[in-house]
Amino acid sequence: MATPWTDAEIEAIVTDYFDMLRAEQRGEKYNKAEHRRQLQASVRRTRSAIEYKHCNISAVLSELGMPILRGFVPLFGYQGALAEAVDDRLMCNPELHEYLTGADGSIGHDTAPNDSLRIEQPPVLRQTPDDDTAGRVIRKYDPALRDARNRALGEAGEEMVLHAERRRLRQASRDDLADGVRWIAREEGDGAGFDILSFDLQGEKRLLEVKTTTGPSTTPFYLTENERRVAEKETERYRLVRLYEFRVAPAAYRLRPPLDEWLRLDPMLYRVRLRIVEGSSDQGAPQEETTS
Repeated sequence: MATPWTDAEIEAIVTDYFDMLRAEQRGEKYNKAEHRRQLQASVRRTRSAIEYKHCNISAVLSELGMPILRGFVPLFGYQGALAEAVDDRLMCNPELHEYLTGADGSIGHDTAPNDSLRIEQPPVLRQTPDDDTAGRVIRKYDPALRDARNRALGEAGEEMVLHAERRRLRQASRDDLADGVRWIAREEGDGAGFDILSFDLQGEKRLLEVKTTTGPSTTPFYLTENERRVAEKETERYRLVRLYEFRVAPAAYRLRPPLDEWLRLDPMLYRVRLRIVEGSSDQGAPQEETTS
């Protein structure tokens, strides 16, 4: 039976993972086999045990909506100690956290007009870990709010979809339609409930709402009530484009309404206004009791 990983061993493998991840996100070359050999000399674990733990770290980061190392598919069922070690690493290195998520302003991917966009199938979802420690770490981070606040990331994603749509239509010899693709969010603001006005090859309008993250495809995101209403009203024309892994190799999946068949929509906020109107029968709000 395998012995549990010690705190020192967990710290060593988390450090190694982030060293490789930083290099990969920056486009720098590194040797995974050499990293593994050096780690084996330190932690005295087998090759398979090290690779399995690397995949566990990928699982933690995917839960936090952060980039993961390519080739290390997330393996869940990790211990809370591993989630805590990842959390400690990010807390002690806030610049690393900001860099990985694009919060430092370095989005990482140049949205050139000739870029094509890889479209994939929506991911298969999974349950949140039952471990109390892991769950606490996951709740501490809010990738949906983080990405929603990162306007530079959102605009970069919208621009990539804009170019990809024009390129798709021109490749189909529909230059007339490509010339009509518009960046509505930039031209008119966010009130339209979608970001890009595009077309299918028959000339039918497509209303594209773009959500972008540097994290994996399973990263949650925010949808405004206005966006939800537009999706509900424009069921034939509306498409939600989820853009992910934006820093290194952007890909996307598309969803068409009804969105609640694809997404779990959790209400987060209430819009609050006072109900008391001047001249009403109400004599004012209840007063808090005081004691003398």
